Amino acid sequence: MQKIVPHLWYDKEAKEAALFSINLFEQSQLVYTTVLKNPPPFGDAEKDQFGISWQVLPSNWEEVLFEGSEEEEERVNKALLDMKKIDLETLEKIKLGMSN
Repeated sequence: MQKIVPHLWYDKEAKEAALFSINLFEQSQLVYTTVLKNPPPFGDAEKDQFGISWQVLPSNWEEVLFEGSEEEEERVNKALLDMKKIDLETLEKIKLGMSN
């Protein structure tokens, strides 16, 4: 069976929507959540016919965002919140302490 790993962004009622979503598929689970206060507008992300913004990322995106020292994660998260469109290459450099 193919593994599906969706990453969803909700403007409101996120918990309710996420719980609804995981009940649609057998053996589904909610693995990671985060709440952002005043999230940045992802104006440059693609929008589909339903008005949902999305962006295709390379397979190593989770490694860049969620693995590393606490200091590396802090740098990456701070930079990520300033981005309108996720630039993984820049985040990798920031994670390593290089300027963007």
